[in-house]
Amino acid sequence: MGQMESRRNVENTAMREQKTEKEMAQMSGKKKWRVGVLVVSAMMCFLAVEASSGQAQETGPAGKTSEKEPSEESNKAVKLGEIVVTATRTKIPLSDAPASVSVVTEQDMDRIRVNHLDEALTYLVGVFDERISFAYSMPKIQLRGFNNSTSHRTLVLVDGQPQNTAWYGAAQWALFPENIERIEVVRGPFSSLYGGNAMGGVINVITKTPMERELTLKSGYGSYNTFTPHFSYGDRLWDRLSLLLGGDWKHTDGYRSDYVVKSASSGPGTTPVTGWERSTDPQGRTTYVIGDRGKKSWDEKKVQGKLVLDVLPESQLSLGINYGQYDYEYNNPRTWLKDAAGNPVNSGKVTLNDNSVDRTVTVSP
Repeated sequence: MGQMESRRNVENTAMREQKTEKEMAQMSGKKKWRVGVLVVSAMMCFLAVEASSGQAQETGPAGKTSEKEPSEESNKAVKLGEIVVTATRTKIPLSDAPASVSVVTEQDMDRIRVNHLDEALTYLVGVFDERISFAYSMPKIQLRGFNNSTSHRTLVLVDGQPQNTAWYGAAQWALFPENIERIEVVRGPFSSLYGGNAMGGVINVITKTPMERELTLKSGYGSYNTFTPHFSYGDRLWDRLSLLLGGDWKHTDGYRSDYVVKSASSGPGTTPVTGWERSTDPQGRTTYVIGDRGKKSWDEKKVQGKLVLDVLPESQLSLGINYGQYDYEYNNPRTWLKDAAGNPVNSGKVTLNDNSVDRTVTVSP
């Protein structure tokens, strides 16, 4: 009995040892499998990293790698839309303005070479510039078909301040293009924002606000002793005060264009004369040209000044002054009439012999 129990104990012990070896072998296999999974995962991560870095690199001709340069589209700057203030009295993009708005920039004025500020609006749709001549001091700008008698229905602003005169509504353009940043033209009725003068539309002239020192000197000379000197100076002081000064002078001696035309009565006068020319009036009646009123000289002087103080990052205090003086007159009038001795005749009742018919014309200085 004792031997049989001893043999059983030995067999049980052997079976336990075999079982323990099997369990240890299974556990060892699990550990190896886990380690293998970890190694495979690490290799997959490494391959993924290499694949992503390979997409960002190119292989050069000698096996060298070089990074791709940014595309041309990514280097392009984003251009913001133009900002206007006249249509709503607030800053909004031009594309969002609830009206028909045109903007004339400084570059536009340089390209069309304007001599007077109002000429910058000549090529805009729906805008009519009534400038009779180079020496015209009070041009009228009309919007949306309003004629001369209603020119006061177009409001002209300079930096937001009205320029229409109280006398007959026209604006004095006492500015010169060199100191203008841009012109905003808003067509259509805007009386709700700007009052009765804005029935046809609003023209807002916005002057420059210098951010650095700049000096402009130029002049021109032409026929009839015409000269046009100009200067402007701008500066930025203490990084908060902008200064703009400018002066402009235009002068011409003019030419003879206004002729003295007279009608005649029948019968002889006191002094027979020659030198006259026969003509007709719009109704077809006979008239006589006996001289001219002289050369029409013209002189225009303009002065402009502006101060802009940055009070707060979003607030400014500005002060501006515009002054214009216009003078024109006739100089050196000339008579065409001469008596029998060849002397000029400037006054009196003279006799004109027209086709053997004596006619009388009254001449006054």
